[in-house]
Amino acid sequence: MLEDLDRIDWAHLRHSHGMATEFPTWIRQLRSDDAATRQEAQETLFEYSNHQGSIYEVTPYLVPFLIELAAAKDTPDRAALLYHLGNIGRCCNWTVARSIYGGDEHETYERIKGGLELYLALLDDSDSEVRLAAFFAATAVTLFVNIWNVLEQLMTALEREGDPAARVEMIGWLGEYTRGKIRRDTPAGHAISGQKLVAFLCRLTRPEEDRRVRLAAALTYLTLWGDWTREAAAFRPLFRDVLAQPEAYAGSDDGLACLIMLEKVIEGLMFEPRAGRLEDLAAGLRAARYPEDAHLIARALLDTLFWGVVRADDASYGPPRTELRLERRLLADGDLAERPDNRAITFRHYPWQTQEEARRQGWFYLSDPPPVDPGTLSAGERDMLRLVLETPLVWMVHSNLLAAYGLPVNRAETLRLLAESEPGPSLS
Repeated sequence: MLEDLDRIDWAHLRHSHGMATEFPTWIRQLRSDDAATRQEAQETLFEYSNHQGSIYEVTPYLVPFLIELAAAKDTPDRAALLYHLGNIGRCCNWTVARSIYGGDEHETYERIKGGLELYLALLDDSDSEVRLAAFFAATAVTLFVNIWNVLEQLMTALEREGDPAARVEMIGWLGEYTRGKIRRDTPAGHAISGQKLVAFLCRLTRPEEDRRVRLAAALTYLTLWGDWTREAAAFRPLFRDVLAQPEAYAGSDDGLACLIMLEKVIEGLMFEPRAGRLEDLAAGLRAARYPEDAHLIARALLDTLFWGVVRADDASYGPPRTELRLERRLLADGDLAERPDNRAITFRHYPWQTQEEARRQGWFYLSDPPPVDPGTLSAGERDMLRLVLETPLVWMVHSNLLAAYGLPVNRAETLRLLAESEPGPSLS
């Protein structure tokens, strides 16, 4: 064990805070019988080899020893070592895929990839924490490997796992692993079958599955393909149930956990066509039991009604427009609707995109929509706005909810404007 440790000239290798002279000592301490000693060694090594997601001169030299230790069943805290290997691999993926930086990043990734066989073998380990950490490490190896062969083993491990909380984590990492690499419509007999992955995720949304697993699979499906397909439409009852009782899916009555769960579902609903999304959010608002939940759902509902309605008269984006783009998370060129008031609606970019990346694709991004006349809303849209205004729970949370959409801060004034105006054309 660790026979090659002293063959490396650690004193001439740089880490995030200096030279790696003490690395051999800290690596050996990872097998210490004293938990405090191990903990300190882990924290120091992990910090110095991957500080703020960076790769250092010493990092590729550390990786093989972490793999060697993780392979030994008598090594304590193997899961922690596997998680660190997974973190390092994820930090390398972006730069290696774009062939930038080179040197330390490429060498580090190759050594992380060298442990893939071990990560896959540990998916069947008797220790549940090790199995989960091995899944995390395996999903960090996304380049220069047979993705479908790895994916088959990952899906098998996920189906075999008995802990619902672990399965939720695995589903998220599976989505991360396959995003952008597998086409949804690839036939089932193909080496990299999108249809097979679709079927797998849909199986995980069956009623007999744990509700948290069902939700994770549905959200991963939408994240991967970003389209409200026939399969996605079947998720609507599930999403409505989450909006009505988020604590059941969060696994806790903790308010923050419930809000995070609601935010995830609202992100998923952004792929749904506008009319259905309004219906689902309205149903969630009617079922809300806590002010914070009601306020979050109301904000999403107003987002759907009003987000980004602007006069497109910026010369850098061409002449003023007379259409209204229906916001469906990321719009297609032909997805337009005429409106008599010379306004256009902008898109909302994917959460993993920066504003600059979104602009390069030729779309607007505005964070502060200008005033909107509620009188231009259709009859159905007016009902939705009235629901927000007349739901007491929403207004138990202090915020600038109406002002953010250019509406009168006084709710009674907004209701008066609605009463004094005629409905506009429907946008559904």
